[in-house]
Amino acid sequence: MKLHVTAARDGRTWFVESAQIDGLTTQARTVAEIPEMVRDLAAMITGRPESDFDVEITFDAPEVAAHLRQAEDLAAKADALRAESARERHEAAMVLKRQGVTVRDIGAVLGVSHQRAQQLVSN
Repeated sequence: MKLHVTAARDGRTWFVESAQIDGLTTQARTVAEIPEMVRDLAAMITGRPESDFDVEITFDAPEVAAHLRQAEDLAAKADALRAESARERHEAAMVLKRQGVTVRDIGAVLGVSHQRAQQLVSN
């Protein structure tokens, strides 16, 4: 059973609860402790074995969430820029190839190995 829990930090403790199982509320000192503690408590409440529970944690940290969203946006932009950079490097290699420049010289001009230059003109 996929067991969804929410963890919120208060001082030095993570407070954990689940809406799926009535009374499933616990606390942990570290994030690493949460799944084991939740499985143990869920097993006690339901009478099912701990192995029946696959714990999925959602962190209630609004201040952190905004930073994480920004980081994800920036990572997506960085990925797009890397792809664009690769296309431009390929185009530069192709211009040199059409001019009859050797693969070794293409590599030297682009600042890459001749093996990488070969890959660029082959794609």
